[in-house]
Amino acid sequence: MNNLKQKLHQCINQNYQYFELINDYALAGYCFWELGKNNKLLLDKKLSEKLEFSDNKEISISNLDDRRKEYFNSLITQLESKIYSKGNEDQICSTSIQLARETLIIHYSAFNLSEGAEYFVLAAIEIHDDFYRAIDKVSGALDLAIWQWNLKTNELIVNEKWANIIGYTLKELEPVTVQTFIDVTHPEDGNSTLSLAQDYLSGKINEYRTEIRFRHKNGTWRWVLAKGKIASRTESGEVEWFIGSHLDITERKLHEHELDTLALVPKNTLHPVLITDELGKIIYSNNSFYKMSGYQLQEIIGKKPGDFLQGTDTKESDVSSFRKKLKSGKLKLVKSRWRSILEIYSRNLSASTPTQIRIFTETRD
Repeated sequence: MNNLKQKLHQCINQNYQYFELINDYALAGYCFWELGKNNKLLLDKKLSEKLEFSDNKEISISNLDDRRKEYFNSLITQLESKIYSKGNEDQICSTSIQLARETLIIHYSAFNLSEGAEYFVLAAIEIHDDFYRAIDKVSGALDLAIWQWNLKTNELIVNEKWANIIGYTLKELEPVTVQTFIDVTHPEDGNSTLSLAQDYLSGKINEYRTEIRFRHKNGTWRWVLAKGKIASRTESGEVEWFIGSHLDITERKLHEHELDTLALVPKNTLHPVLITDELGKIIYSNNSFYKMSGYQLQEIIGKKPGDFLQGTDTKESDVSSFRKKLKSGKLKLVKSRWRSILEIYSRNLSASTPTQIRIFTETRD
């Protein structure tokens, strides 16, 4: 049987809502189990410590003492009842659950890994009672870059994954302070990031979410998606813990830049350009193509170039050669994750000389 920790990793990879549940709402911890099969469940470190388990682990409820068994049976029964009655799978929902000694504020979601497969439930527990211990390090069970900032003491806690994003081990960076963040942040991003955080902490905006550049150990800049949430307040209402995550999005930003650059080609080139989808059907043509062929986009959209670009002088050998090279990928001149640029030479119906036509077509890695 695949263990629950593996299943949780799979759910996070396929459903970003699970990442949000853990990052935004699991202030007192979380538990994870298969819907309808609730004897086995996975706890994170914080919830494990609260219930005095030795470590974050997969547990069998039937083997627990009466106090812990009552805790989990009540929590799971009430949550599954809400899921079954409302049919709210694949959504983040919230509720309050009354247990023997406390009321739990819970955000939860049910998700199935594939059609017809089992559903899994992730319940993120948010507590505001003094009964619970102060915030500690976020669970090390997941591969997330986590930071926690105590605004009263200026203490900053990060995990190993956070150090890894910028090419270091945590030991190399220690002691990690707020100045560490300042030192690795791009000069153009520092003031705007701080201002956004201040606006969120003061209540001017409802969400702290931004993209920041961090300097890597090798001298390059890494893009990260930063998210944060107020985790606790003092008795007087002042913000105490501000916690969040950093997600490395460098690859995504590079692809966005590449696509932005490629998008300029069909608009600015003097050459006729067609853009097709992965099936070879036209989704775009530029003004140069219209001037050359007389075909407007609305006339050819959804068609394949070969449906109308082959004139009476087009050699069948050229068409056959092009198709073979297209199939083999040898016509790819510029390749990204999404598109490649292809070139063909053809005679259209209105031209008496060979015309160069560039075709952009989608590809799948």
